[in-house]
Amino acid sequence: MTIKNGVLKTISGVIGLTVLSKIFGFLRELLLSYYFGASGLSDAYIISQTIPGTIFQFVGTGLITCFVPIYIKELYDSGQEEADDFSNSILSLILIFSTVVMLIVMAFPGVIVGLFASGFEGETLHWAVLFTRIGICNLYFSAFLYLYNSYLQAHKIFYPGVISGLINSIVIILGIIVGAKKHVIWLCVISTSCPIIQLVYISPFIKREKFKVKPNFQFKTSVFVNFLKLLIPVIIGVSVNEVNILVDRTLASRIAVGGISSLVYANSLINFIQQGISQPVASVFFPHLSEKVVLQRDADVRAVTQRSCMLLIELLAPITVLIILFSKEITIMLFGRGAFNGSAISLTSEAVKYYSIGIVFVGAREFISRYFYAYNNTKIPTINSAIGMIVNIFLNLVLSKIMGLSGLALATSISAAITVLMLILKSGEVNKENKKLVFNIKELLRNVASLTPIILVYLIFIEFTRFEGFTLMVVVAIIGMLLWLICNFIFNTLVKDFVERFVSEKKRSNLGN
Repeated sequence: MTIKNGVLKTISGVIGLTVLSKIFGFLRELLLSYYFGASGLSDAYIISQTIPGTIFQFVGTGLITCFVPIYIKELYDSGQEEADDFSNSILSLILIFSTVVMLIVMAFPGVIVGLFASGFEGETLHWAVLFTRIGICNLYFSAFLYLYNSYLQAHKIFYPGVISGLINSIVIILGIIVGAKKHVIWLCVISTSCPIIQLVYISPFIKREKFKVKPNFQFKTSVFVNFLKLLIPVIIGVSVNEVNILVDRTLASRIAVGGISSLVYANSLINFIQQGISQPVASVFFPHLSEKVVLQRDADVRAVTQRSCMLLIELLAPITVLIILFSKEITIMLFGRGAFNGSAISLTSEAVKYYSIGIVFVGAREFISRYFYAYNNTKIPTINSAIGMIVNIFLNLVLSKIMGLSGLALATSISAAITVLMLILKSGEVNKENKKLVFNIKELLRNVASLTPIILVYLIFIEFTRFEGFTLMVVVAIIGMLLWLICNFIFNTLVKDFVERFVSEKKRSNLGN
């Protein structure tokens, strides 16, 4: 097996396991909605998981982004022992940080919960405080878990980290079932134990690499200082996204009981689409961008980015239309059972509808951000994210007063569209030719025109047939998507090109075998 084939096999395996993990993660959300609905109790649980999750989002992203390249450089320059000393210094810092956070949360749990969900009161606040005190106990184990995952990635060992995510979802699913059948406290206790179980799984892989944990408080070494310099902009970028989530959930807690749960359930569907389509496609094209940047072929970099963005738009646009047309039916199909009542369906379906407007823009942002990363430019995306956060908060405050929970979802979609536009306008600043990304207007209009059959089929069946609900959704989806594919082949757009390329690659592969 060649190196290239080995890498492709690893990427395929990681993507496959990631998709499987996301499916179980989505199943987790479905079960939570089934047993606990969109209620004050589910809101309390979600917030209790959000608090440690938000804290370690900074640590996890920073480690993956900054630790891996510095560790590898230290490994090659100074050897395994020095590299492991650096790893232990990072672990020591994270454990100190975890201790401080745990003491603060344990001492002032009500204040901390209030920062994340200021609308909580009464029984909801009581459960949120109790769940948070239990949930924060896993910070030490999470610290080891994040470092171990980053350490394994630095050694090009990817599967354990992905599988541990799958284990996390399975354990939480067990916690949801036990919590519903026995007592709700078990939901929180079992969820809190997830990092411990993940560590049990990952530890043997760490031992194989002969890494030994030991305290190291040498925080003034040059390699450690370089790590901190790289970490700061990453933390800023992550904090912007977390602030957006925090503002959304805080306002949702004030709008309606179960508002946070409805937003989370709606967003989980949108995230599943993004992580199932946008990220895998972006992962395929990103190496091409990086290679062409190294070869200083700026025109090709722009061409690949523009073409891949157009392909993504063409794939996501019909999905967006179908979700908008059938947001209620999709919500009922996925969540409408058990404790998930009519009010929860109404709140969640409206949030799904308005979140779906941003699917294309979030996907495009995924690609265009990678365009900047290929040029080793993280400054512009970070500033862009900060501006997007300000826009999102402003729109949240305005639209939530007019539209309620739906306004929060719409604000997120609008801010995503604005950030994509700003990235495109700034795209000329990273290449030597100072040329911006330019998208073919005719191609965009053809993409829009190809969506017409889906809408027409929907209107015809609504007007002239008795189909409704789930049956209508299935019929419109099948017929509409078939006509959409036909239109794309007639218009000779990117999907046809993509299919032809895929078929030709398969033929070459078969001939090679």
